[in-house]
Amino acid sequence: MSAVDEDNEEDQRELLAALPYQIWILSEYGKPIFSSCGREDEMSSFFALIQVLVKRYETWENGLKSIQTSGLHIEISFRAPLILCIVSRHPFNLVLQLDIVFNQILSMLSRKSLKDVYEKKGDHFDLRRWLDGVDKRVNACVKGFNEDPVVFSSGFRILPLNCSDREFIVNLMATSINEANLNNVAFAILVAHRQLIAIVRMKKCNLTASDFNIVVNLIETHNSLRDGERFVPICLPNFNQNGYLHAYISYLWEGAGPCLLLLSTSPQAFYDLSKIRIDIEDKMLQYKRYAQLKNSLTQPDPFFIKQMACNELWHFMYKNVQLSQICCSSPEKPYITVEELEYIFRGYFKFSDMARRVNNRVKMFFYQLETFSLFSWITESFELHCIFSPFVTKKTAWMTAENMLKILRKYEKKVFFTLQPGLLNG
Repeated sequence: MSAVDEDNEEDQRELLAALPYQIWILSEYGKPIFSSCGREDEMSSFFALIQVLVKRYETWENGLKSIQTSGLHIEISFRAPLILCIVSRHPFNLVLQLDIVFNQILSMLSRKSLKDVYEKKGDHFDLRRWLDGVDKRVNACVKGFNEDPVVFSSGFRILPLNCSDREFIVNLMATSINEANLNNVAFAILVAHRQLIAIVRMKKCNLTASDFNIVVNLIETHNSLRDGERFVPICLPNFNQNGYLHAYISYLWEGAGPCLLLLSTSPQAFYDLSKIRIDIEDKMLQYKRYAQLKNSLTQPDPFFIKQMACNELWHFMYKNVQLSQICCSSPEKPYITVEELEYIFRGYFKFSDMARRVNNRVKMFFYQLETFSLFSWITESFELHCIFSPFVTKKTAWMTAENMLKILRKYEKKVFFTLQPGLLNG
């Protein structure tokens, strides 16, 4: 080995050690597609090593899945024609993270398209030219892994809203589409602040939380979508991993309001969908509570912990299991900044990983650390996860959780989407 090669490998090892977390995506033929550090070509030896290891153990019944070293966890997923790999200092939820990243890739290039491109272009095709913007999508996933306590919970985060206002929006969206006699709209979704406001759908079409997360990442990673209207193909893997829907995307109130997405089965539906958006905006102006509705959608009410009447409670996450819907408390002292919230969210992430490993057999969990305490209560109908001060007792945590449950159930009509999704003709 030449001195230049040795220096290059040393540089790569230093780069790998300096980053506490990395995601790599490559083709099963060893071609680099994505690296968290953005230096795919310089990391070619690592990509080659991953490809060799995967192929070497491909004959095993389950293949190579993970490698454990001191303080470093490597998770590998081979999903022909792609190989995905996470290198992390934290072992939590790595398999689920690979699932989420893979679904983000499929949202841009469906499973069928992935297979077809290598069959037509050959093993050495550089897929990066077909995945423009993949770095933004994957980085949005990574941000969620650290900053969003909902991301590993298989649920929708719902924007708090007056029940009658939400019902008005659902009926308005369904009526506008049905009156236009469009039978190609699978879903109509209204989103603000990464939260679901309203959804209508064609009968027998269901939107999963995983697919909703893909939709949210799409609009959050493209600020240009706020300017005017866009019509883009998107694959929702849980809906149909081999095909595309065509998403009409437009922000209401000239880009200052929530985002309206109309997902159609027709690639020629742009102008018809644009008319529906205009109709929705016009009819909103006639709503008797228009001013209050607009304010609620642009500046939603925060959900403060003081409503729960416990000084030692710092944060909570509540899930209605039947609805697959989640609400979280708004940031309050002593955890306000993103970095501070990331720290306590790690407690949620660790618990979700543990619960998954024991097949969700945990029903109640209390764990004290030096900086905070975690209390989780799991039943068939709800999940309640709380971050308390490190000095709280198990008895106080339990009593507070019981009181919180009574209060939260009173709030459900505002916090959760208790209406059935509006149905579309077709």
